[in-house]
Amino acid sequence: CFFLMIRRPPRSTQSRSSAASDVYKRQPLNWTLMATSGILETRVRPWLQKKCIEYIGAEEPAFINMIVKRLINKEKPEQILEKVQFVLDTDASDFMMKLWRMIIFELSKIEHNLA
Repeated sequence: CFFLMIRRPPRSTQSRSSAASDVYKRQPLNWTLMATSGILETRVRPWLQKKCIEYIGAEEPAFINMIVKRLINKEKPEQILEKVQFVLDTDASDFMMKLWRMIIFELSKIEHNLA
């Protein structure tokens, strides 16, 4: 039996990376709120578990822990992206952009008492 892997056509790496850097620069994270709110465990870790399965095909605790640890250490998204690229290759920019947007959204909900 032969299986065909159907992948979406690759987008331009340059357009993805510039869109991602725009997201990173547009709104800096409130690191203090992220540390005190607990969203790393309540929102980010479950999101990472779901996306890990979506992108890699399996839950990879070491990959998830690496990202959470880097967020705890307040690393710049570009630094995290470098590490994520080893695992996700061409999907890394897209993944990081979605992660950053999700974190910004969750922090905004807390800041505006919507959570």
